[in-house]
Amino acid sequence: DDKVAIADHEGMVDAIVKAATLELGVCEHTDEGDHHFESDTNKSREYLAAVLWNLAISEDLRVTFVHNLDLIDALAKLTTDENAKTRKNAASALGNIATVDGNKEILIKHGNGSLICALLKVVCGDIEGGARRRAMRTLRCVASGNVIDLVRNHGNFVDSIIRVSIEDSDRDTRIQATETLATMISEVSCSSNNGSDMIRVQLMRGIVQNIAENRDKKCAEITCKTLSQEFSKMESGGHRVNISDFPRLLQALEEVTLDNSHSYDVKHCAAKILHNLATFDENIEIMVCKSVMDTLAAIASLSGPNTEKAPEYAIQTIIRLSQVEQNRRQMAEHENLLTALVNFTVAAPEGSLKDEAKRTILLLVPIL
Repeated sequence: DDKVAIADHEGMVDAIVKAATLELGVCEHTDEGDHHFESDTNKSREYLAAVLWNLAISEDLRVTFVHNLDLIDALAKLTTDENAKTRKNAASALGNIATVDGNKEILIKHGNGSLICALLKVVCGDIEGGARRRAMRTLRCVASGNVIDLVRNHGNFVDSIIRVSIEDSDRDTRIQATETLATMISEVSCSSNNGSDMIRVQLMRGIVQNIAENRDKKCAEITCKTLSQEFSKMESGGHRVNISDFPRLLQALEEVTLDNSHSYDVKHCAAKILHNLATFDENIEIMVCKSVMDTLAAIASLSGPNTEKAPEYAIQTIIRLSQVEQNRRQMAEHENLLTALVNFTVAAPEGSLKDEAKRTILLLVPIL
């Protein structure tokens, strides 16, 4: 209520915006001579940007602020300020405004995309980690708006976010960027607009690149979960998923699966992804390779409380791959695959999956 009362005071917001965008090098003429107050305005902009950030905590003010073009222009300009704290405060204020669903598309279109360009510049090139982190949070919020227009109007947007998600020195910024990719995929997969399929594939390739190159555990959880969900949607929607569209995927899944520092959730998602891929005939031959066999054997051998589902996905995938006769020799000769199958049949409760696993063993053992 206090925030709204302050902002509603006649001329208050306009005065803050005007003061926050005073140019450096302004002189005040007095009887004692010219007084330069560059440092004063520098610090003032920092504080005034912080005032706008704090006012934008109010949900009511977020709705009104987005329609104040001078205010949004001022915040965009302040993201380029020489003072790192000012840049961070301005990005934070924009991030608060961007949390309102109805504001996202307005921000995307503001200044014919100039606001998004300003935020991308901060995210990709600012030396201050805090400023990059806050600007990336803002882009993550905005990205759940009109993804199609966002990508069309900013051709480098997706590639820039992918690069930040992998290369930024600040962990929180990498996580925010990874969540942005996940948010965009979720939004675009629900779209029927022209070009949405192409953007979806581009984003999914970015997710695969993230899995392959980003060693952060939190990012791995986000990317593996996102890819698992998207492949499931594509399968249930009648869309075919071809491994050849994602050439680094199989090796990346092996690496995250065999890395014991990653959580069970990551391995569970990896198992689901391979299970989805194996439902398409064109993927079967490609999947019978050492990296996939290593991954499946490792997941099938998982044990412990609440870890049953991932091994079941892995066993189902092994069974599916073994149905193609020319695959069986390589599967039988893999050093751990048969062992994983045997151990599963020993430990698993009676049921159809256990019976199918036994039949698969009987298919593979004679080859040896």
